[in-house]
Amino acid sequence: MQVPASEQGYVRFGPFTVDLLARELWNNGQRLPLQEKPFQILSILLEHPGQLVTREQLRDRLWPTDTFVDFDHSINTAIKKLREALDDNAEQPRLIETLPKRGYRFIGQLKETLEEKAASAASEKASSAPSKETVAAAPRPTRARYRWYVLLGIVVLAVVAMLVGLNLDRIRNRWLQAKISEQDTIVLADFSNSTGDPVFDDTLKQALSIALKQSPFLNVLPEKKVAATLRRMTRPPDTVLTHEVVRELCQRAGSKAYIAGSIAKLDNEYALGLKAVNCQNRDLLAQELSTVASKEQVLGALGKMAARMRGQLGESLATVQRLDVPLEATTSSLEALKAYSLGVKTMDEKGMASSIPFLKRAIELDPNFPRAYSLLSIAYYNLAQPSLALECAAKAYQLRDRASAREKLGVTAEYFQVTGEMEKAVQAYELYIADYPRDWGPYANVGVDYLNMGQHDKALGPLRKAFELAPNLPISYENLAID
Repeated sequence: MQVPASEQGYVRFGPFTVDLLARELWNNGQRLPLQEKPFQILSILLEHPGQLVTREQLRDRLWPTDTFVDFDHSINTAIKKLREALDDNAEQPRLIETLPKRGYRFIGQLKETLEEKAASAASEKASSAPSKETVAAAPRPTRARYRWYVLLGIVVLAVVAMLVGLNLDRIRNRWLQAKISEQDTIVLADFSNSTGDPVFDDTLKQALSIALKQSPFLNVLPEKKVAATLRRMTRPPDTVLTHEVVRELCQRAGSKAYIAGSIAKLDNEYALGLKAVNCQNRDLLAQELSTVASKEQVLGALGKMAARMRGQLGESLATVQRLDVPLEATTSSLEALKAYSLGVKTMDEKGMASSIPFLKRAIELDPNFPRAYSLLSIAYYNLAQPSLALECAAKAYQLRDRASAREKLGVTAEYFQVTGEMEKAVQAYELYIADYPRDWGPYANVGVDYLNMGQHDKALGPLRKAFELAPNLPISYENLAID
């Protein structure tokens, strides 16, 4: 007999009794210890005996959308503990059957409880055949009453149709609001680091930025615009971008969503979480979770999570696969990445010269860090130290295959620019523009290269495009004025 578990306080199968109100599991009168999540899963399965309950249904019922949990690992652990309590076997199940990659099904035989027997007896008595006198006395419905039933039915159907239509419109509107387009910008929040290890501070945000900026689809709000928005919010530029701060910043900047990350240490493992949130209505747009066994595996896991999130947010699988260099290829050293992050931050806040010690430190920690060499080359170039700029640019170019997709294009173009091979630099920047048409930098550099070659007519188009993409940067005005 199969009766949904939600319809009575007790459910019995085999030697087991489940007290749904007290949330207890008993075996022949002996109470069995069972944790909350395994008991909740058992209750859900008993609500649908003999039916498939998907892993997604379990996830939605057991964990809120803003919870950072490795769902797959947690569900697997809870099912394992539930089977241990029920003395069940995954290979030869008697009670809980696994449907690979889909979910689970309760296959045990439920027994009638005392309440069900009483209800069944009452039902049988009520449904017994009526006597002839009862039949004779039963009034026949009048035609007027039939018309009233028909009218009531029409009204009910109309109301239901209206409600369904409103809900469909609401669902459609929420879906349209959730969708990320190529014109939308997204903001990166600071990582929540509860490990106590400062090496993750700023570092994981920088790593996530490198990974996401490989995407030609996603448009990460530049740090200079983040700083400008913070000033409008009357906040200092080094304000920690918590959930509440980044949501307000996201709204003020006119961005569509923000991506927040977290890292925590669980025993000897590291748990990583990413989630993309609509900054207008707080809808969860995408979420990724991962657990790794060591600190050395964190960057690799974060890169894979970022690639999957790109797909969740709407980027085509083709570009995700084509433009995705693993983060650990860029650098496998968290310490080097931290020094590089400080170099980027210092360059934005204090200028080229102040960033050099941090970039040199990043190279000391990882001599095969192409982006650190490239940024150091740019610093030397702008400080009028051409020999040092060429030395660093050449090293970056030599290591360019270790850089991310976007960085590889930039490293190549910057190398030819430093060597003075302007035509090759222009060709490299045009390849860059083909994959990343929304970046203002390549347009500006192509325009400047044309100016250096004396081709002012060719310089005007790229410089105007750079101005269109970055009208708030003073250099955009300077380049147009020079032309």
